[in-house]
Amino acid sequence: MNGHDSGEDMSPIISQHYLGEVGSSCVHGQELQTEKDGSSVFKIKNKRSGFKLKDLPRWKIIMLAILCFASTLLEMWFSLLGPFFPRVAYSKGVSYTVIGIIFASFEIPMFISSPVFGSLISTIGPKFMLVSGLFICAACSVLFGFLDGSPPGNTFIALSIATRCVEALGYSAFYVSSRAIVGYVFRDNVAMIYGILNIFTGLGDMLGYPLGGVLFELGGFGMPFWSVGIAMLVCTGVAFMFTPSQYGSLVTQSRSFIGLFKSPIVCIACWCQLCFAMRLSVVETTYAVYIEKAFGFSPLWIGLLYLAPVSSFAIIAPVCAWIVDKKGYCTLFLAVVPFVAAITLMLWGPSPLLKPLKPSIVMNCVFGVVSGATLGSMYISTIGCILIGVKELGYDDSLDTHGLVSSCYITFTTAGFFSGAVFGGVMTQHAGFEWSLTVIAGLYVTCGTLALGLLLYRYMKDVTSKKNEDSPDILLLTK
Repeated sequence: MNGHDSGEDMSPIISQHYLGEVGSSCVHGQELQTEKDGSSVFKIKNKRSGFKLKDLPRWKIIMLAILCFASTLLEMWFSLLGPFFPRVAYSKGVSYTVIGIIFASFEIPMFISSPVFGSLISTIGPKFMLVSGLFICAACSVLFGFLDGSPPGNTFIALSIATRCVEALGYSAFYVSSRAIVGYVFRDNVAMIYGILNIFTGLGDMLGYPLGGVLFELGGFGMPFWSVGIAMLVCTGVAFMFTPSQYGSLVTQSRSFIGLFKSPIVCIACWCQLCFAMRLSVVETTYAVYIEKAFGFSPLWIGLLYLAPVSSFAIIAPVCAWIVDKKGYCTLFLAVVPFVAAITLMLWGPSPLLKPLKPSIVMNCVFGVVSGATLGSMYISTIGCILIGVKELGYDDSLDTHGLVSSCYITFTTAGFFSGAVFGGVMTQHAGFEWSLTVIAGLYVTCGTLALGLLLYRYMKDVTSKKNEDSPDILLLTK
């Protein structure tokens, strides 16, 4: 797709009339300034706008609905495996360490491909990337359901890894394109839309764990994957019909993915996101094993227990997104919340360092809920901080820029999921789930320390500078 097209090539359902409304005048509450060459450059201002769903044009509402439904299905597929796959894989002669590698194999292709997809989104086209990504995920979900008939040992391992790697490419294409579309189309309220999408990804998580356990007990190994795969195929058809092909007058920017890391706030946000993703991955891959050994629960009850952190995560994220859109407290959240999260993880296990405490169902539910809530706030904060860094660097307001932002986010998310899956598998086999959470708690402390240092540095810089007395933009950034 040519980055300078006018947006006339639309889907057969949505008329081209609506595309003229894409080009709004501010990004995430920040004003845009048009340069002499016609490009729009982020300029930091103190203007923030509210979000009202009823005020959106029809095509934007349809687009948001498609992304929400697709995000729910993809996250549901991702969480289906938790309650029963470790048990099935173990019965196939796979060790817990290799089970962790199977889970982690999903992240390697995403880590490699997401920067590529982000850089080429205008060339490939956001619609083609979105629809093809969904189709690949649907096909792989159906194929994964036949792995139960695979011979045990290395054959099962190889087929599991191969299927997940191919699906990861589809997931990466969908995620990068969908978040780039969100950043460009809903530029006034990026954090809020991310929060809305997070409700549906959280819903997918919440439904995936118990639904995986229920369908596994009702129809065996293949039933969960076939059900979700067919739903994905339906979603693919809907996305093909309703997704616009182009998005207004796009500006192709020449900045690189590596250039994002010239901003300290981007670097800190990416490290924080890696640590948060590690925590999610450790729980996803090893929590079922821990609960089964500690309390003897069935896959159905394990799936229900997963709801504690996931539900609070889905509820808190949009609330924090609203705060970020209205007030912009991104760095402040990253400076405070990780310390709360670290304490929560120490109590969730509980940590072996807290010897008087013994594991209980009540503690798992309570601190699982608190841990999910802290993750929800930190998830939105990292996105906000990356956007702030991009604006400070002067990146153009183009689909390419939003593609780079989404690929940056997903790259470090997948790096965290990969390292967390491998780390969780090794720790479960040799030390235990409780020690895994203890180490992650230590990483959270580094996140809070780095963000607090940046917050204090920017505050002191503002105090000592007299150039911004009439326009406290830096105080806004430190928020």
